[in-house]
Order: sequence, then structure tokens, then C-alpha cells
Amino acid sequence: MSLFGRLLGRDTFGRARVVVKGRVTDGGFHLYAGKVAQHRDLSGWLRVKDAFSSAPYLEIEVEGERPQLKNYILDLRKGTPDNPHITHVSIQWLEGDKRTHSGFKIFS
Repeated sequence: MSLFGRLLGRDTFGRARVVVKGRVTDGGFHLYAGKVAQHRDLSGWLRVKDAFSSAPYLEIEVEGERPQLKNYILDLRKGTPDNPHITHVSIQWLEGDKRTHSGFKIFS
């Protein structure tokens, strides 16, 4: 981002596509991921991919204030006390400086 964009505060907003691998269907981890996004005032969506396979994963598109996004990704990497078995989190930062989603949705 340009210096002008940073001066206007545009670098405080971010958007990312995140893939989470591990035991994402055990213990309701996908529900936890949705609640944490809402708690951090992030918007977007998530869905469980390959839910009935031996290797399901979460696909997440999330947007909001960049510090909250970074903390959200850290939360995903940690897992939950009941389900700490997250093996991989990949992040693709996307372009954009304003919200395109309203709220956070969980798709089955």
C-alpha cells in the first residue's frame, strides 16, 4: 500500500482467505471459529469442505480491522482447549479496503 493510503488509515483494514486443516469437525471447532470471528467484529463466512472425508478442512473468507484479523488467525492456530489438533493454517491476503460482507455466516 502506498504511503498516502497508510496515512489515510487504509492499511488498518484487511481481507483474507484462510484454510484450516486438522480436526476441524471434532468438538465443534467450526462453530468456535465462527463465534471468535463475530467476537472480534469480523465479517465473512466459513464452510467445512470434504466434511465426510478423512481430511475435512475449513475454508474461511474473513475481513475487518487488520489487528483483529491477525489475532483471529492466531486463535485458529491455537485451536480450542477441547480440540487443540489444528495441523495447518494457510493465509492468502486479498485486496480491498472496505467491507463486502455483512456479519459472519457458517455454511454447512
